[in-house]
Amino acid sequence: MRTNNIGFLSHSDFIADSLKTKIIIIGDSFIESKQCGTNNSIAFHLDESLDSEVYNFGKGGWNIHNYFSIYKKYELEKAKIVFILLTGIDDISWVNSNNKTKISKSKLINHFNDRFYGNKKTIS
Repeated sequence: MRTNNIGFLSHSDFIADSLKTKIIIIGDSFIESKQCGTNNSIAFHLDESLDSEVYNFGKGGWNIHNYFSIYKKYELEKAKIVFILLTGIDDISWVNSNNKTKISKSKLINHFNDRFYGNKKTIS
């Protein structure tokens, strides 16, 4: 397994200057591919299949709030294409450390939350 220059398990290092020609894939453990290794990851296989380098931003246990933070931190809106893989409702919701839920500031997250839970539960 290989860790890239910004700490993600990936077959390639992240170079911010060339984002407009890159494909980004963001997600949880399915994208991280810790169990199968970087050379068997989704990002690696896409990179091999497409005419573009694919950067892997996967981390086990992450959810949509983490994805948004990474998107902003590395200015991924500059990329050619960004894929965000949601693999279940755990990716869009969680309970905070006080076992309480609050209304999220994100309309998108609340939309997903309403679709899965109805109006009974909101998240922060």
